[in-house]
Amino acid sequence: SRALELVKKAIQSDDGPAQMAALEMARSLNLPELTFILCESLPKATPPMKVALIEALRQRGDRAAAPSVAAMAKSSDQGVRIAALMGLGELGDDAAVAPLLEAASSNDDAELKAGRYALLVLRHGDVTNALAAHLTSGQPATRVEAARALAGRGDKKAVAILTAVARENLEPVRGAAFLALGQLADTT
Repeated sequence: SRALELVKKAIQSDDGPAQMAALEMARSLNLPELTFILCESLPKATPPMKVALIEALRQRGDRAAAPSVAAMAKSSDQGVRIAALMGLGELGDDAAVAPLLEAASSNDDAELKAGRYALLVLRHGDVTNALAAHLTSGQPATRVEAARALAGRGDKKAVAILTAVARENLEPVRGAAFLALGQLADTT
C-alpha cells in the first residue's frame, strides 16, 4: 500500500523529522507488513535510529520482530543493546532466556539491569523451564541470575528445582537458590 511505501521511504531516509513521523505512524498502523519493514530497516540504520526502531517494534507488540530484535542485542553500541534487551523481554520467548541471562550477569550495570528486567517480564513460551535448565548448568554467575529471575517471577513451579540446587551446589549458586526459595516463600 501507499502508506507502507511512504513509511519505508521515510524510515530509510536521512531526514530525522520524516523518520520520527514515520515511526510515530508505524506505532499506530496495525499492518503486519509494517513489522517486516521495520525489521528490514534495523541492520542498516544508525544506532539512534536502531533504538527508535526497536522501541517502535516493542510498542507494536508483534512477536514476529523478536529474531530481529535479538540480533540487535549483539550490537557494538550499548544503547542499541539495552533497547534490544528490553524489547526481548516483551517480544521474546523462552529462546531469549540465554541471552538475557548473559546480559543479567554482565559487568556492565546498564546491561545487567536491562537483562534482569527483561527476564522478569518475559512471558511467552516455557520461561520457567528454560530458567530451570540454566539454573542447573553453566557458569555460576548465569546460574545465580537464573535463581534470581525465578524468584522475581514468583513462579511456585520453580520450588522443586531450587530446593534441589540448594542441596547440591556450592556457593554462590547454593546461596542464590536459598534466597530465591525465601522470596518465593514470602509470596504465599
